[in-house]
Amino acid sequence: MVITISNRGEAPEYVYEIRLESETQPAIYVVVRRAEGTVEVRPRDQQAFFLPLDGSKAFDWQGRFRVMVKLANGVVIRSPWAEPPHPPEHGLPFVIPDLDAVPDDQVITIRPADLSPE
Repeated sequence: MVITISNRGEAPEYVYEIRLESETQPAIYVVVRRAEGTVEVRPRDQQAFFLPLDGSKAFDWQGRFRVMVKLANGVVIRSPWAEPPHPPEHGLPFVIPDLDAVPDDQVITIRPADLSPE
């Protein structure tokens, strides 16, 4: 998942922390960017933050959620509630030590046509 922060202002902003918040009660939070130092986002620029979807933290990935951004000056910005456009794919690694030991219909094949541009 990619979270893009845009600065539409005239001064640099400094991102301190980014979290996803589930709409479920009690809310569940997933940290996208830990509260360690800051990342500068210059005026009229944007910065992308990546979160691997590993299926952890009991987060309802098919339910509504919002993005919470905390800036270095203490301001917290919350996005509107949103739903993912499609169910996420939790890319868990799967290692096959010996391909000959696995039936052909169980070997996952990825073709260039299966990939979508980011």
